[in-house]
Amino acid sequence: RGPGVHGRPRRGGRRPGTTRLRMGLGSSRQSAAPAHATPAKASPAAPAKAFEDWIVDASAVGCSGLFYRAEPREGTSVRDPWPRNGTLIKAREVAPGWLEVDNGRYLPTASARGVPYVRKA
Repeated sequence: RGPGVHGRPRRGGRRPGTTRLRMGLGSSRQSAAPAHATPAKASPAAPAKAFEDWIVDASAVGCSGLFYRAEPREGTSVRDPWPRNGTLIKAREVAPGWLEVDNGRYLPTASARGVPYVRKA
């Protein structure tokens, strides 16, 4: 095949002097586990922590309460009715700095600067 319009390679063609590589699967196979092998046992999961009483108090940062989160991370606020300062909630710690409330939502325990938003009752 000759060059295309204005000396450019034709569509789908290759430039002279280039090499086309062929990619494919090798002939080696990974060995499967023998049929009689027993599957690895999963380690027992740690028991979930029990829900405890907590009091919402975000007044130290000038807030009248906290917004619930859909996930234990910032930026996932939900528009559910939110707990105001002084509200008693049932929650358990699920990650560093996060509580899972008994309604399935999450609350941070402190601000990014370490000012607490909640305290145990």
